[in-house]
Amino acid sequence: MSFFICPVCKSVLERDGKSYVCRNCHTFDIAKEGYVNLLPSGKANSAVPGDNKEMVKSRTVFLESGGYKVFADGIADVCREYSLGDEPVIVDAGCGQGYYDKIIKSSLPKSNIVGIDISKFAIKYASNNNKNISYAVAGVYDMPVADECADFVLSIFSPLADREFCRVLKKCGYLVIAVPGPVHLLEMKKILYNNPYENQVTESNYEGFKFVKRIPIQSSLVLENSELIYALFSMTPYFWKTDVEGHERLKNTSYLETRTEFHLLVYQKE
Repeated sequence: MSFFICPVCKSVLERDGKSYVCRNCHTFDIAKEGYVNLLPSGKANSAVPGDNKEMVKSRTVFLESGGYKVFADGIADVCREYSLGDEPVIVDAGCGQGYYDKIIKSSLPKSNIVGIDISKFAIKYASNNNKNISYAVAGVYDMPVADECADFVLSIFSPLADREFCRVLKKCGYLVIAVPGPVHLLEMKKILYNNPYENQVTESNYEGFKFVKRIPIQSSLVLENSELIYALFSMTPYFWKTDVEGHERLKNTSYLETRTEFHLLVYQKE
């Protein structure tokens, strides 16, 4: 079953051999890795939107090392706890290279997971490594996903398109948002900045949703490899906000022990 819709006319896309086709004969070829590009050229915000090849590589180096495994398990636990059956439809909005999808799929093997990301490089990696998950290149603010088809929408450190998430969720479906907790990577920030700060905890309400629960997940990391340390750094917003001196200090760091703290915010569509 396809959960994709045509980005041109919004009608259902059906798989036909090596393509997806809608009733108006708009056709989208499926790449050899298994994903489909459903990002209209006019919706791309640059010639190469989203994470480039090097950024995807850095994220993969860190994530595949298992540094955020406890966090991925926590997301899978939420999906399992709030699922009404063992075959939920899960839309991962801003899925990156599919690391979290892989963990969720192993926890809920009968789940139907749809991954959306604007980066072709990220989607290519995800699709090549998760053959039993449906992936499409697309933006989260205009997802080529059918109305009210999803039991869960995940927004894991990705742009928050709450109106679009509300559209694709079934009534009483769940939105799961991941945000950094107060002390997340604080010891890394002490290397980067003269006056490191804790992240603020904020409460947000979204139209069409009721807040259900905040789930803190705390752990720690010990990294003894400068490549892993810098790969972790490149995944964070600090990478773009840190001056040259801060970058150099971290590049020369070969040992890092830091706390990690994530908060999962669970909302239910009303």
